[in-house]
Amino acid sequence: MYPSLKQSWELFGIFLLINLIVSLIVLILNELFVISDYVSGWITLAAYLAGFLPIIFYTKYMSLSQKFDYCKLTGKPPVWLLITLVVFVPAMTISVDSIVSLVPMPETLEQLFAKMISPNLSSFLTVVIAAPILEELLCRGIILKGLLTHIAPYKAIVWSSLIFAAMHLNPWQGIAAFIIGFISGWLFWKTKSIIPSIFIHFLNNGFAFILLLILDDPTLTLPEILGNKYIVVLCLASFIFLAGLFLIFKQFEQRRNLEVKN
Repeated sequence: MYPSLKQSWELFGIFLLINLIVSLIVLILNELFVISDYVSGWITLAAYLAGFLPIIFYTKYMSLSQKFDYCKLTGKPPVWLLITLVVFVPAMTISVDSIVSLVPMPETLEQLFAKMISPNLSSFLTVVIAAPILEELLCRGIILKGLLTHIAPYKAIVWSSLIFAAMHLNPWQGIAAFIIGFISGWLFWKTKSIIPSIFIHFLNNGFAFILLLILDDPTLTLPEILGNKYIVVLCLASFIFLAGLFLIFKQFEQRRNLEVKN
């Protein structure tokens, strides 16, 4: 039926195994053939899809979840929430980035990330379209929904966020993934819809991709880009981020109180 905590970590192990096999195939292709940057981008997209689709189909069609109905892709989250997220998510991205930047990233890793994402169509489809849909399907629509049937909501949200962070396989992306995953998971629990989670992921990755299009050097950080203005931007973003969290929380509390009274 729905995956338990143990089964969720087993899914994570299967995810790692599949991606290891896919990575080895891509590595062999790069060794055997001279591949242009254009073709390499499409190979990266294909590898990304190959890393997620098997495990998503596995949880739907295999014995782990024969009656699993996924999440409510057609659910209707409040319109006010989606409008709020348009302003909230970029502020969240800047605020979370400031936390991640406290842990210096090795230069070799920065260059590796820069090579993996280019300002072209294949990268856009991978980062802005495929990632929000597939990662949210797996981490919120399957894992979190399963955990919510087995353990307390906040424990389920924390565990699903940890698994989401672990899937990124490095602490720099992992820290941001945990924070964003926790917020997305909380909204998934509150709205009973995966749409807010996908929308948050889409806005977060889209904001980063726009910065990539604007910048000549993708390894530049926000402090390096903004210079002395960074502190002002960070303070404003942090205020919007915290105020947005407070307003969203209060709005859901008011709606819950009204439902209790009725």
